[in-house]
Amino acid sequence: MQQTLSGKSTKLLLSLYLVIFLIINGLGATLIIQSSDNYHKNISELQAQIYEKQLIFKELQSQMGYGNMIHNFKNFILRGETDYRTSSYPAKFQENIDKINDLIARYQKVETPTEEEIKELLAIQNTVKQYTQQMELVKQLKAENAPINYIDSQVVVDDRPAMNAMQDLFTHMQESGSTQLKALNKEIKAFQISQLLTLIIVLALLNLLAIEVLVRRGLIKPLIHLSENIRRIYKNQDEVNLDIKIPVEGAKETHELGIYMNKLISTVRKHMNSAETVKHVVDQSSTNIMIADEDLNITYMNDSILHTLKNVEIDIKKMLPHFKADDLIGKNIDIFHVNPAHQRKLLKQLNDTYVASLTLGDLHLQIIVNPLWDIDGKRNGFVTEWKDVSQEVKLEKMQTAVENNLKTMVEKAAKGHIGEQIDVSALDGFIHDLGAQINHMSKAIAAANQNIADVIIELSKGNLTDRVTGAFEGGLGEIKNAINTSLDNLSSTLAEVNNTVHEIANDMRETSQRNEDLSSRIQQQAASIEETAATMEEMTSTIRNNASNAKQADQLTGQASSKTKQGSAIMTKTIEAMEEIKTSSEQIVQIIGLIDSIAFQTNLLALNAAVEAARAGEHGRGFAVVAGEVRALAGKSANAAKEIKDLIDRSVEKIQQGTKLAQESGESLTQINDAISQVTSIVAEIASSSNEQAQGVEQLNQAIASLDSNTQENALLVEDSARSVAIIEQQTSGLVERMQEFKIGNEFLNAARSKAKQQKHVAPQAAPSQPAKKTLAPVRANTSLPPAKIKKQEIISPIKNNTRDESWEEF
Repeated sequence: MQQTLSGKSTKLLLSLYLVIFLIINGLGATLIIQSSDNYHKNISELQAQIYEKQLIFKELQSQMGYGNMIHNFKNFILRGETDYRTSSYPAKFQENIDKINDLIARYQKVETPTEEEIKELLAIQNTVKQYTQQMELVKQLKAENAPINYIDSQVVVDDRPAMNAMQDLFTHMQESGSTQLKALNKEIKAFQISQLLTLIIVLALLNLLAIEVLVRRGLIKPLIHLSENIRRIYKNQDEVNLDIKIPVEGAKETHELGIYMNKLISTVRKHMNSAETVKHVVDQSSTNIMIADEDLNITYMNDSILHTLKNVEIDIKKMLPHFKADDLIGKNIDIFHVNPAHQRKLLKQLNDTYVASLTLGDLHLQIIVNPLWDIDGKRNGFVTEWKDVSQEVKLEKMQTAVENNLKTMVEKAAKGHIGEQIDVSALDGFIHDLGAQINHMSKAIAAANQNIADVIIELSKGNLTDRVTGAFEGGLGEIKNAINTSLDNLSSTLAEVNNTVHEIANDMRETSQRNEDLSSRIQQQAASIEETAATMEEMTSTIRNNASNAKQADQLTGQASSKTKQGSAIMTKTIEAMEEIKTSSEQIVQIIGLIDSIAFQTNLLALNAAVEAARAGEHGRGFAVVAGEVRALAGKSANAAKEIKDLIDRSVEKIQQGTKLAQESGESLTQINDAISQVTSIVAEIASSSNEQAQGVEQLNQAIASLDSNTQENALLVEDSARSVAIIEQQTSGLVERMQEFKIGNEFLNAARSKAKQQKHVAPQAAPSQPAKKTLAPVRANTSLPPAKIKKQEIISPIKNNTRDESWEEF
């Protein structure tokens, strides 16, 4: 509905105000834009002029600097008409001159130059003219083939006026452009400030008029009425009157505001009805629910939690004497906690679900707390759910008790204490049955362990007659069978060992008697061989002396031949050294030529440096002196290189003569060496024949000595064998006594004796009646073995042959 004010609507008044505002601001903006465009155009033109001058100046500086006019001028003096890297230097120089003149003309056309700029441009042009004139003079001197030093001394151009003029021109150009830009910007700012002040004053007057007509009359008064009605709705802190109707009046906007306020009141009334319905549902819920505000004051309790607390009120009063279930609304939840400060700290930082436990005597409660948030995300309270978990706590305690007892039982079992019991007097239900079954299992394992331990203890005492008894199954049954079987096998084996040890003792006594007879015969044989060895030793000494004399003659002739060969080799090396000296002298001549070339290049560089120093004028005087010194030093280096070259040429001639004489001496030494080699060959044949005779006699002597040594060793071996057999006989007796300590069943002893008798019937017959010959044979066959190894074989092998039995392999 369109509202009017003094015959006009708010929309129309705002439209008129907007049109006037736009017209005034449009005119002002147009004036500002036009003026700003003019000034910006002037600034752009000025900046373009300054930028063009800067470009011309940079190009002018480049044409005069390195790589262009001055550089081409100097290169033409030093290198001549052309160079492999560029075209004609005079052509490039003239191109630079033309560009410089063109740039100066362009600079003067951009803007009328000042007196300072004209003066500086004129100085640059004068320097360019001087270079042009000097270039003609250089061309003339080059045509006359004048030296570079002379040309350089005749050509003198002072660059400093042009360089100073360039610097001053750049400074004036920068200062002039900066001054013009600052003045123009200052003028623009002053104009913009005056226009802005005028526009602000006009807009302020129009706004005051619009506020009077539209705001105060059409908006403020209706809003005051709206405020009074809202205060009537909110009577006090705990009561809201939603039956009031907001009047609709004023301009269109306040009219719509009244309508929306009435709709808002209606919506709030609906939500309050819905909240009341939710409260009723929570009141009837079977879940124990309590609500507290931000300060932890209880604001709500449903019927379920009230009923639960009344049922346990007597138990709670034992801990909290002043507790009353009907008087908790408005009280603080600190009454339930021994340390309220700790609980407050937890709840103050609570942003998610928090679960806590509360114990009141035998009553165990689980409290689930969740924060409540308003529409702005701010916490404004807590909702708490109470659960009675006394039964679960009791079950958990019993389970913990069983776990602790079981842990103790396992720890003791790990240390060897088997048979511990769990105390089931305080348990009931399933936990009691589980504890009883664990006790039964522990008793059974302890009984089996004791039975096995008894058998092992008897075994440690040497009693092999006890066995594990009892009806065991599974793993215990396997252990029982394994232990009993092991005891049977051990009894059988020890019985056979006992019988075998007795037989070994009898055999050792017979072997000891045979060794004594063999030792007597070998001693007689050793005396005869010792006499034969003495005779052969005298013959060997005489023949060895003849071979030694022949060998000394052979060594003397060999030494003479060796010395001759060494002299020939030294002469060959001398010839090679003379050839290498000749080659080195030729290389030195090449190096001297290179030094001469370097001196020439140094002279040319010194000349070039002198030219550059002349260009530098006063500043290059010291550099010119250094260049002169370098040129003088290069000349001295060239003279010294020439003198060294002459000396080396004479040395090369002398070396060639020495090389020829050395070659002739080498040929003579070669002939002498051939003659001495023939004499050495004849003497070597004589020495070889004498040496072969000495070796033959020596081999015969060694054979007799070896036979004597082996016979002596055999005698010692037989004596050692006799002593070893005596020791084995003593040890066997000790072993028999040790075997008597074991208590073995008669059935195993009888079985071992029967088996031994059967083996005797099928065993091979004894050795022949002459044991001495049978014993000496293997000694002769193993003379290469050391005595210790032969001794070991003689002592150990009979024992291995006599004690071999199939029962050991079975065990």
